[in-house]
Amino acid sequence: RRDAESSYITELQGAFEQTYRVLKPGGLAIVIFGESPKRPEVHEKFVAVLEAVGFSLELEKRRQIPLTRRQVPSLANETVLVLKK
Repeated sequence: RRDAESSYITELQGAFEQTYRVLKPGGLAIVIFGESPKRPEVHEKFVAVLEAVGFSLELEKRRQIPLTRRQVPSLANETVLVLKK
């Protein structure tokens, strides 16, 4: 679908607005974000949405997924994001 990326970002924004709403001031949220290598990259847009909602990005760490944990379609990397309200 042509609007799949836009719909995905909009839905994520709604979910994280609610996460931000219920999180205590100074509270942390940890998000593990993986992207399919077969789709356009949306990582930067995702982080921008999190910051627009009000989160501050405390830590961003990319890690490799071991071959024994991968599922099809295979994700080789994932990003761990630590967010603070």
